[in-house]
Amino acid sequence: MLVPFVTVALGAMLALPLAGPAAATEPPVKPSTAPAVSTTASGVFNLFYQRPDSGLEWKWLTGGVWSTDDLGGVLSTGPGAVTIGSESGSTWVFAAGANGAVYYRRFSAGTGEWGPWTSIGGRITAAPAVTCVDGLPVVIVRGADRVLWRRNLLGGGWESLGGRVITAPALVPAVGGVCAEFADVIMVGDDHQIWEYGTSGEQRVGGLTEYAPTLVQHPTTGEGYMFVIGTDGALWMNHRNQWAPYWDGFSKVGGSWTSAPAAQIHPASPATLTVTGLGLNGRLYRAVEIIGGAVPWTFSPVP
Repeated sequence: MLVPFVTVALGAMLALPLAGPAAATEPPVKPSTAPAVSTTASGVFNLFYQRPDSGLEWKWLTGGVWSTDDLGGVLSTGPGAVTIGSESGSTWVFAAGANGAVYYRRFSAGTGEWGPWTSIGGRITAAPAVTCVDGLPVVIVRGADRVLWRRNLLGGGWESLGGRVITAPALVPAVGGVCAEFADVIMVGDDHQIWEYGTSGEQRVGGLTEYAPTLVQHPTTGEGYMFVIGTDGALWMNHRNQWAPYWDGFSKVGGSWTSAPAAQIHPASPATLTVTGLGLNGRLYRAVEIIGGAVPWTFSPVP
């Protein structure tokens, strides 16, 4: 069922520059590929991205200090990630391999080690979207047929959800290791507008974009935050109160972006919205805002 919605187009306005030339210490990222992010209950911020050599890099931020590790592989898409469980939890990262099939690696907080790359089949052409249900990852992808497909790692195979999409889909991620209350799918249709598919059916959110959207839900208030790159290359945000049927409408955050964004909420007090993506110089940046705070969005490069 299609639910009418008043659209708010992302106008072609002048974009704001993210920053000056990249520092030598900033990580090299494969052009136009979006990063993936997750957060743990203990306050660790995980960042995954595809390097120019198509390998997977993992950076994590804890106590204000960044660390880096090489997770290898030969990726043909950007990654998707989720952390599940208390304390450090278990972190899963997914991506398409060189053959287009979906692979994952799992980090066990108990052993402190990553498991091997494991295939779950399929054939995809865009980064996988990952969330969790009942403590296990759920993956939704854009197949080679441009149709949405879903797989639960609990068992079974790929299930077609239908639809025709032009970008990777987006799901409400776990925050601080806690699975979201709902598993709505956000996607960009053939009309280049954003659509939402959930238990209440399908509705048009609006906007105009060439990039995959991202969204996140506040773990306490239940408020939803959606982010998208507009036709002006800037970051735009939409908001929805808990259980509200419709989104409020888009407002401009700013910056100049060249990849789809990845959103998370850092659960440590004060709760902080964090959006990560590529700037004009092809380097990773973070846009950060304390939820409910008086300080506006700030942009900084990822070291």
